[in-house]
Amino acid sequence: MMPKSRTTVSLLLLPLVLWLPCLPHILGQNVVPFEYHDYSQVTQVLREFHQNYSDITHLYSIGQSVQGRELWVIAISDNPTVHEVGEPEVQYVGNIHGNEVIGKELLLHLLEHLAGGYGKNSTISSYLNTTRVHILPAMNPDGLQGSLEGDCYSSIGRENARSYDLNRNFPDKFEVNTQPIQPEAQAIMNWTRSIPFSLSAIFHGGAVVANYPWDNTPLDV
Repeated sequence: MMPKSRTTVSLLLLPLVLWLPCLPHILGQNVVPFEYHDYSQVTQVLREFHQNYSDITHLYSIGQSVQGRELWVIAISDNPTVHEVGEPEVQYVGNIHGNEVIGKELLLHLLEHLAGGYGKNSTISSYLNTTRVHILPAMNPDGLQGSLEGDCYSSIGRENARSYDLNRNFPDKFEVNTQPIQPEAQAIMNWTRSIPFSLSAIFHGGAVVANYPWDNTPLDV
């Protein structure tokens, strides 16, 4: 049995421990809660980061989804609105499948880590002074809104509002893709043509796997 004195100390410290996660909120700092964010919440988080870190962020849209939701991107760098010659451009995309939301949440926390560390952490500061990072948390916002939180087995929300798998909607290197290009995929292609990205990654959920271009091989190999 725990001694009475230790029990008393533990009870006194308990409120402090419970309040610690709320401390950044109390101090007015940006904190991304460890919970799932729907489209409106993602939009709000991005707007708040841009407002609070306007000198190093640039919030813009690369287009709209089938149902008219903006495909929000936030760029973060020391000069976030311009491409600087010789400076790498990095592209991160989450939620290409609307029901695979872990990538979206990881990217929101990455944004928080980079923005909060700039000017305080030498590694982060050096990185953002020499690189421009573009974060698109939700490429498939219509699918995201149609998915069900807690559903880990069905494919509800995986596709876009027209029932197309956006991950298989791009032109193929070795095969003819006869699917009509969806607005979300077209927006990604236009975006990629407009900025000379050096590195790009799209996040999925459900398995540990890394796909590399071109993700398939010639049919006669």
